[in-house]
Amino acid sequence: MSIFCPSHHLMLTAERCPVCGWTRPPAAAAGTPVWGPIEVGPNIGGPGRDTYARPGVAAGVVVVPLRPENSETMSELAGICLADGRVLWRKPLDAGLSIPGLMADPREPRTSPRLLAARRDQRTYLDAEGGALFWLDPNTGEISRYWQSDEAELTLPVAADNLLVLRGSKSLTVLEGQDQLKIKWQAPLISWRAELPVLVNSLVVVSDGSVMHDAMYIQAFDLSSGEKSWQVPLPGRPLALDAGGSMLLLRVDDRTRRQARLLAHNLKDPANVAWEITSKRFYASPLVTPEVSYLVMRGNPIETEPDYYTLLAVETQSGETLWRTPLEGRRLRKLTMHPGNILLTSSDDGRICAWNGQNGSLLWEQLAGSADNPPQTEMVLANDLLLVGTYFGQMSAL
Repeated sequence: MSIFCPSHHLMLTAERCPVCGWTRPPAAAAGTPVWGPIEVGPNIGGPGRDTYARPGVAAGVVVVPLRPENSETMSELAGICLADGRVLWRKPLDAGLSIPGLMADPREPRTSPRLLAARRDQRTYLDAEGGALFWLDPNTGEISRYWQSDEAELTLPVAADNLLVLRGSKSLTVLEGQDQLKIKWQAPLISWRAELPVLVNSLVVVSDGSVMHDAMYIQAFDLSSGEKSWQVPLPGRPLALDAGGSMLLLRVDDRTRRQARLLAHNLKDPANVAWEITSKRFYASPLVTPEVSYLVMRGNPIETEPDYYTLLAVETQSGETLWRTPLEGRRLRKLTMHPGNILLTSSDDGRICAWNGQNGSLLWEQLAGSADNPPQTEMVLANDLLLVGTYFGQMSAL
């Protein structure tokens, strides 16, 4: 049970918010739709099925990026009431501009009254101004510039104390300040990768290198100074990077071996692989915690067998398998962890599932789309609700 109402007023365990009067709805079974599906726009995410939108939540409003018809970018936003799913506003962006994701201020996520957006500028070279960070008022959709970059592509930032760390199409950038941001340090990068940098043990870790020449590596920079701490070559193209405790887990497409590899590097000895798991293919970015990491991979090589897709939990430090669950034809694409040690997943057949994080047993499942209209948002939790948006523009709250 959340101690905040949808407008983020503190109400502890009270049934009625003392500020705005919001009343808790009757208790419902886990996985039950609270509202939706509602039509919020023509499309969410895409156009490729591997391109996901990231809704942001602040002040009781869900803001979701939309992709207008015949558009290649997420160039429209919609605000939705978190309590009942009403569409409050829709706001188009200028042609060629895109906001694929939003987030509460990562330096104060629980109390942030506004959302942070990373705008990408995909206009021609002569017209483009570069990407930028913007503040967005969730109640109105009004935006104001926070920091301007000369790089066309920007990720959302991750935070360490009062610092914001983000990746651009040319560099890794660390910003400092509150009302006004300034560059603390920058490190040039060779290739553009859309994944967020990883912050762990006062280090900023990113993958980089030349894909064309198969010369890829991970590198770590000191968060305070920007000095490079180490660099480790990779055996293939990096696909996803995450950290838990002292371990870095990295998905790599090893074309020489014609296999996918999950490599674990201990920060105490990053040059050596502490353990690895190989598979014909991995289907989702690993979800990493200091104790347990969760993977979606090809199990049985025979496509008609029930464990062709497999959900696997391993001990993060050792790689030892803790449990393995066949997915019976469900290909999981996104994973997130509920604080109650419940693993939440979305699959490309439209199902949302909750799994016991300790043993992999299925707790509940709910249909929130279909194979033709699959979930196309990152999995976002807010006020004990799981927010789900589908490819053709329907939103639900479970």
